[in-house]
Amino acid sequence: MRINYSTGAKWEDIVGYCRAVQIGNTVEISGTVAFDGSQVIAKGDFYGQTKYIIEKIEGVLKQAGFDLKMWFAPAFLLPTFPTGKLLQKRMANFLKT
Repeated sequence: MRINYSTGAKWEDIVGYCRAVQIGNTVEISGTVAFDGSQVIAKGDFYGQTKYIIEKIEGVLKQAGFDLKMWFAPAFLLPTFPTGKLLQKRMANFLKT
């Protein structure tokens, strides 16, 4: 059985997608950005944007009965390698098991 999870973002209805789809014990999460529907969150603050995005993903995982410890394949699009090194350090706050 397929279950769709929405976060209420206006684009979900306009474009026809949902934040996440669950089939059985698997949840696929759509691409997520630091935007709350009216403004960019933490503009110019890489860590603040990452934190916002992960909290948004965590919310939809909780809706589906999962948590961040079950999130096993995060993918990030980063502008530079040093940014990636910073991300590694910051992600430890969220993904420690």
